[in-house]
Amino acid sequence: NTLQGWGSVNLSTLLDAGEHVYSLDQTQVFTSAGQSFEVDVSRVDPTAPIKIALAWTDPPALPLASPALVNDLDLVVLDGGATYLGNVLSGGSSTTGGTPDALNNLESVYLSTPTGGAVTVRVEATNIAGDALPGTGGETEQDFALFVWNAIEQSSAGTVWLATDPTTCDGSLGLFVSDLDLRGAGAQGIAMTTSGGDAETVSLLETAANSGLFVGQTPLVDAAVHVGDGILQVADGAFVEAAYADADDGTGSPAIVIDSAPADCTPPDITNIQASSLGETSAVITFETSEPADSRVEYGPTCSQLTHSRPGDGAQSTHAVDLTGLSSDADYAYRVSASDAAGNERIDDNGGSCHSFRTLASGAFLTELFTFDNDLTNKTLFFRPDGSGAFYEVCARTASGFPTDPSGAGRRFPSLGPSTPLSGSPATATSRSAVRTPNTWSPSAPTSRCRASPLSSTTSIRRWRERSP
Repeated sequence: NTLQGWGSVNLSTLLDAGEHVYSLDQTQVFTSAGQSFEVDVSRVDPTAPIKIALAWTDPPALPLASPALVNDLDLVVLDGGATYLGNVLSGGSSTTGGTPDALNNLESVYLSTPTGGAVTVRVEATNIAGDALPGTGGETEQDFALFVWNAIEQSSAGTVWLATDPTTCDGSLGLFVSDLDLRGAGAQGIAMTTSGGDAETVSLLETAANSGLFVGQTPLVDAAVHVGDGILQVADGAFVEAAYADADDGTGSPAIVIDSAPADCTPPDITNIQASSLGETSAVITFETSEPADSRVEYGPTCSQLTHSRPGDGAQSTHAVDLTGLSSDADYAYRVSASDAAGNERIDDNGGSCHSFRTLASGAFLTELFTFDNDLTNKTLFFRPDGSGAFYEVCARTASGFPTDPSGAGRRFPSLGPSTPLSGSPATATSRSAVRTPNTWSPSAPTSRCRASPLSSTTSIRRWRERSP
């Protein structure tokens, strides 16, 4: 239904956890009130928010219990001296103050503008009165799941990673280092090399004072190698490697930490583009790509007015994009784009003229306006041109038979009772057909009385009305 609801759910956005998510899934168990779990995390992308979600399966409550929550866990987040509680939101973002949520078993904190330093996430067992894990351990147990988006847990064992895998060959490559021992260092250098022989040193800057998280980037080009020029030259299929020299990996010994990824210089090919499953208000655009790719269809009334767009269903090679909410009996132009994991994009707009399709015309329908009860029960309706070229008159007869024998003996036609013109106001419905006639209501020409059998018409009409007495 394209006329109701809240729109389509983008599952790739909803379910894509990405690489930088801290997660703890049902490995921590509380057995009594007053216990807690705590972890320190650091934001990875300094331009993006941090989202924290806590969920647990609560034991069943007694019938008619109010509140129904048995085991109460609370989410508490500390950032830059400020305390945020789960589900205390204002304008879509978490705000300080408020009281712990004692009703729901799903709590969230949304930090739209974190300070940039370490963020402490704590789960507190405020009340453990039931057993969420029957058959294991004691009589009162409660586990939970905790997810933190755009954050990682820091330790003395340093880590380094590339922003994309594979990498592009034309643009820039994001670089990250995280190390608890480097908090307050301000900057940290890493060594960048390629399998094609290039070698560069890149300096990363700490995202915030004492965060221990360092971010930087290096330019990438598909060109001949020039060592030490500050630009990483790559070729399609070559490997890019980042190396961080950790002075102490938590054991008192140094270590070299490495992350690598291949370079992809070629955008995906797009083939077999078709518009299928055409309906009155919908269509499906199908196509294939030479590699898994995210896709999008842009569409509109003309090629120069592609005012709408619809994403595909995530990275895949066979694509089907549903277009809904279209106008019936209308022409549409569209183009298709596909982007691979490295960010290489290809657009197919049919050589600049766009692809096209036309939706189906709406079927005819009649609305009778009546005041009290439905007077069409057990009636057969016949439509015949009324002589105006723009309207039908509708005749109602008592139905004493059916077009198809319910016993399966074959088709039989109804015997018709006396013909009765329908009374009421003009019909409000509109029938769209291939013949264009004025889309305005006007009185029909005088007509003869309904005949005993319907008259056929070879003229496509656009509007019709009920015959008045």
